[in-house]
Amino acid sequence: PWDPLDFPDNQDAVDILQAKTTGVFAILDEECVVPQGSDQGFNNKLIKQHKGHRRFDEIRTKPTWFVIKHFAGPVNYCTDGFLDKNKDQLSNDIIECLGGSSNSFVQKLFQNDKKFADVLQKPEGGGQEPGKAPGGKKKKYTVSSEFKDQLSSLMDIVDLTEPHFIRCIKPNPQNEPDRYDRKGVTEQLRYGGVLQVVQVSRAGYPVRINHQECWDDYKVIATPQAVAGLKHVDDKKLRAQKLLEHLSTELSLPNPAHGLSWAVGKTMVFFKLAAFERLKFSRLELLIKSTTLVQAHWRRNLKMKAYKAALKHVRRAEAVIRLKQARLDLQRRRQQGAATKIQAFARRNSALRKYKAIYTKVVKIQAWRRGILGRKHAKEYKLYVSARKIQRQWRRYQDQKIYTILKKAIYVAQERLRLSVAKKQMQKLKKEAKEV
Repeated sequence: PWDPLDFPDNQDAVDILQAKTTGVFAILDEECVVPQGSDQGFNNKLIKQHKGHRRFDEIRTKPTWFVIKHFAGPVNYCTDGFLDKNKDQLSNDIIECLGGSSNSFVQKLFQNDKKFADVLQKPEGGGQEPGKAPGGKKKKYTVSSEFKDQLSSLMDIVDLTEPHFIRCIKPNPQNEPDRYDRKGVTEQLRYGGVLQVVQVSRAGYPVRINHQECWDDYKVIATPQAVAGLKHVDDKKLRAQKLLEHLSTELSLPNPAHGLSWAVGKTMVFFKLAAFERLKFSRLELLIKSTTLVQAHWRRNLKMKAYKAALKHVRRAEAVIRLKQARLDLQRRRQQGAATKIQAFARRNSALRKYKAIYTKVVKIQAWRRGILGRKHAKEYKLYVSARKIQRQWRRYQDQKIYTILKKAIYVAQERLRLSVAKKQMQKLKKEAKEV
């Protein structure tokens, strides 16, 4: 009953790289060996060999470029410097120097490497050169050949073990915490083949449970008659198979285009995704319905208990409230009588306080008014006295001014009179002098 599935395969992409004579690595090694090999010649050979291949493409505008369509996506390669990088040659002097280093680690690195053996281990007598096959040419070690050897060694080790792979996904290219690059993660999942693995798993039997778990989970959605007829079956595998046959008829499980919607194995039961979803939703629907009924019954009991307790408490509360209301009514009446007396006394006190306050304010207003009038009268009297002083000073000033003017005039008049008398006396003396 098992149906074959198509797994995504990239064997053609692997072949175009490492095919024995026509692969990219083989053509690169061949171009490194031939005389006057060039990067352009390597590119031309690739185009000639793989033109039309679905994994290969050329760039017409760039004659030294080619494209390999890998599983993860197309990658452009520039052949400039390919041959020099692939040869990765060191001079014999450097090899001999490092091979004879006093550092044991560096010395072992060079002496244990096959590509340096022809320089470090020179043949003695007529022996065969190291690194040279019997009756053949000396083997040339390049980067691509070394890579193929390492890959073959790794695959031999993997074939001898049972590897378990862990997919490591970088959440963002910046290696920062709490940052998720959705596009980058999706590309990593796609390039790592994780999405294809999920698709294959969904296309196959992604859900797998054991026989007892299948019986325990899905017997609740079968009819009571079917469950009663199967619960006495001791063979778990047969019981699970009969149960699923019954459910296939009852629930009309969808049939896939290839194979069966479910299959019973030796220890496990396998489900297609569509069949599992139908069974899961049917079971979930029954669980929801049953849960709703249990919840409704439980809530009814809770509400009934709460109602009875509330009714009992309400009656007690009504009696307490009525008693309290009667006491409050009596207390209110007493308070009203006392409040009337208090109000009368309070009004009397309030009126007396208002009278005293008004009387005090009137006295203050009278004193304030009399103060204003007294200050005004004092100000006017002070102004009158000041005016009298000013008038007296002004009159004194006027009289003093007139006195000063008169005094100066008298002095001038006296001087003139004395001058006139002196002149007359002088004239008289001159006259008497002439007469003598």
